[in-house]
Amino acid sequence: MSIEGINQDLCSKCKICMKVCDRRYFREDSSGNIVYENLTNNCIFCGHCIAACPEDAIKRSLNWEDNVKKYSEPVVSYEKIMQLLRMNRSIRNYKQKQVPRELIEKVFDAMRYAPSAGNARLWRYKVLSNPEKIAELGDVISRTMWGYWGYSSYEQAKEYFESMGRDTIFNKAPIVIILYLEREVPNNTMYAIWGVDTGIAITYGQLAAESLGLGTCWMNVLLGAISVKKEEILKIIGIKGLVLGAMTLGYPEIKYSRPTPREPLDVEGLN
Repeated sequence: MSIEGINQDLCSKCKICMKVCDRRYFREDSSGNIVYENLTNNCIFCGHCIAACPEDAIKRSLNWEDNVKKYSEPVVSYEKIMQLLRMNRSIRNYKQKQVPRELIEKVFDAMRYAPSAGNARLWRYKVLSNPEKIAELGDVISRTMWGYWGYSSYEQAKEYFESMGRDTIFNKAPIVIILYLEREVPNNTMYAIWGVDTGIAITYGQLAAESLGLGTCWMNVLLGAISVKKEEILKIIGIKGLVLGAMTLGYPEIKYSRPTPREPLDVEGLN
């Protein structure tokens, strides 16, 4: 991907691109034209210039999507987005119903627009949909993390969850989505940054799923189990690298009719 310059026939010389480019790659030349110069060759391709240009005058390489739709403001009202945020639930009871591929692709389509530090977009995605494979992964995690749930043994945890008609990890979800990197973390700071990026991407996917009538749930217990049985778990998943997050996806078995109550935030310095 690359920014290739400005279409001078379309450019209105509004200088908005100069304001939104954090790297200051746009400038006004001696003739009054706005030009693009990536002198340091470290554009992160955030796309702010494309998104902000009123005339769509920013030229880019053909592998960028060119059917960029221009939205009017506001895209979604505060009331509507708050309804979506408040009704989103962590789903732990799923119908035994397969999710159509087109809906899964819509969830991923939302996740690809999640922001990341420096627009690094380092995530890789793995989808598990084979029930036997999901059960195998869940069993390994359960045998590792039963103490985390407060049980005295794996057998006790398994018996309790089976009595509720659930498995101990993925709650019979038909889909498990795992986000990972194909590299090891260089230091704790980058681990934290990549972890935040992962959280944002999963949240985008969760909200998209909610709008499609699907349910999701964070699976942070997977990260705890990997710290103990990394090689075994990665082999089951079929990946190499660093797992940073996971969520289940499926049709909720229980319909939630109202949002849950939340206490007001304790915010300092708000005048």
